[in-house]
Amino acid sequence: MKRYLAPFLFFLTVFFAINIAGITWFLLQPDSVEISEKPEEVIEVIEDVKEEAITQDDINQNPLYTHDTYIAFSEDGFDWELSDDPIAPHASVPDIIELKEDIGDFQSGTLLAYYVDGQIGEDQLKDTQLGLSYSSDSGSTWTRISAEVSFELEGGVIADPSLVELEDGRLRLYFYNFGVTKSGHQPAEAHIFYSAISNDGLTFEIEEEVFYSGTVATDPDVIFYNDKWYLSYADQESQSMKIATSDDPWSFQVITDTHELGIPTMIEIDEELVLYGCDGGITKHVSTDNGNKFNLAGIVDGLEYEGLMCDPSIFELSDGGYVMVLKTIDYEFLTIK
Repeated sequence: MKRYLAPFLFFLTVFFAINIAGITWFLLQPDSVEISEKPEEVIEVIEDVKEEAITQDDINQNPLYTHDTYIAFSEDGFDWELSDDPIAPHASVPDIIELKEDIGDFQSGTLLAYYVDGQIGEDQLKDTQLGLSYSSDSGSTWTRISAEVSFELEGGVIADPSLVELEDGRLRLYFYNFGVTKSGHQPAEAHIFYSAISNDGLTFEIEEEVFYSGTVATDPDVIFYNDKWYLSYADQESQSMKIATSDDPWSFQVITDTHELGIPTMIEIDEELVLYGCDGGITKHVSTDNGNKFNLAGIVDGLEYEGLMCDPSIFELSDGGYVMVLKTIDYEFLTIK
């Protein structure tokens, strides 16, 4: 079954990359939107708009319109409970952290979920931008705002965010620039990941290139484990999750090709390096040799959704347990022609 699913997920990834590359990005919006744990009224309004507006032309204009970001919680990293409603409708490729230190207006303990935002405007679909939803009550309620990355690169489309909190409280953002694909081909820049730094969690300044791949690479995820920096990413040519390491946060070299399909994220659980992906569900892979080899532990439990689930991001909470954000797409939107 896996050989049939791999081309399907690869098609979705390429579809998303090609479409988002042509979207113009706007600056952050000043107003925030309160999203509760069960925002029935908000969700109902959005679903009404979906019924009226979803067409192939809409998806071509903004493919993220059909993507939603959900949250899930777990005590052990294997059995999960998925939220009833998304914390960020029309949002994709999310990443989540819990702050250890205060930064800007955000206090320690705040959950920050970053994603590529494609929410609905008043009259038409909004252009995508780097979005942020935050919760100061352990994920019960969420406020939705926007973040901004200032940089001078061709295209300038931030995608696939991955956040790391530094010891001094600043946030480092790792990302892929989808804007370089606007010309319709895959230039060398399509193989590069970048980093940016923030003192407030809302505005990020570009630092430098951190990784170059010989093939098109997407979906970077970075953690610090056993005195090394680890980068996991999706290699689009081999349709495989790969692992790179570095002694510093900027110069990664590949050490492992997992030969497993998925959009990866990594975390330390019980002193072992654990890799999550997506292949017929959210998969869990465990390494006992510092990431040189991963063994499939299975599909995680408790995540049931009538559609595609992918792009997981997992973080260990300070009071115990784990939190995950992930992207979903309803089955009906996967077959729109």
